[in-house]
Amino acid sequence: MSANNTHAFSQEISCLIFYRYATITAGNNLSHAPGRNSRKKLVSLSFLLTTDASPSDRYVHIICEKAGIDYHIGGVPIPQAASQARRFYFSPFEYPSFITSTNNFHAPIPNEFIFFYADTLETDIVGLQAGDQLTDITIIFAEQPTGRLA
Repeated sequence: MSANNTHAFSQEISCLIFYRYATITAGNNLSHAPGRNSRKKLVSLSFLLTTDASPSDRYVHIICEKAGIDYHIGGVPIPQAASQARRFYFSPFEYPSFITSTNNFHAPIPNEFIFFYADTLETDIVGLQAGDQLTDITIIFAEQPTGRLA
């Protein structure tokens, strides 16, 4: 990588941070604030969405909420119907978007999307119903303390 292409974040990463949630209350989206005095690059987000029997299509998006403004950073162009379970994987290393035969959805996200300490990673599931459930959630961030920024 030439000096002109280096990004301050990629010069030194302190560690990978893993967050695990077994489940989120039915009918709710994920909302995760990375917190701490650092900035983080989203490496991966995965979860299982199980929909209830309500006859409504669900469209899955992930967003970053920064100071009250939502920024779309990834999404699924294919709806999930009622009474289905589908695993979603979001990562910069997933390209192009596709669903495997085992009902897993892989979708790309920006490679250099940085979360600062006040930002929030959220799912925005359009059509989410009261009985829909997000489970088996894993979030991976690459972290760099803010005191070490170039």
